[in-house]
Order: sequence, then C-alpha cells, then structure tokens
Amino acid sequence: MEQEPGLAVVTAGAPVAGWASGPLGAVQVADREIARQTAARARAVAEFAASRPASGRRRPTGSPVNAVR
Repeated sequence: MEQEPGLAVVTAGAPVAGWASGPLGAVQVADREIARQTAARARAVAEFAASRPASGRRRPTGSPVNAVR
C-alpha cells in the first residue's frame, strides 16, 4: 500500500525526547495503557462486527415497520 504524500508513519517507539520520570513519566505510562486497552477494545468490536451478518433490510430510525402501499 502506498503512503499518502505528507503523511507520517506512526511507530510505537519511544518519544524523541525519551521517556520522562516522576509524575510526567506516570502520565506517559497511563497513556500507553489507555492506548493498549483502546486498541484491544477496537479489535474486539471489529471481531464482533465481522461475526454479524450484513443486513440490507435496515430501515432509517422512525420509519414504519410495515408500510401500507
């Protein structure tokens, strides 16, 4: 897959300035854990969605169930 011009590739490496220590380091650790949990949740939702059948019978919210013609 080609990369779009002007878009950077995001990697999971350490920040350019390095990992902080003290309170800021604790924030960075928490942020990495939140990102890990968010990714796990997204994978689980995608797996669930892939297991469900696609439906062409979906109606917009508020439309009648059995419209009389």
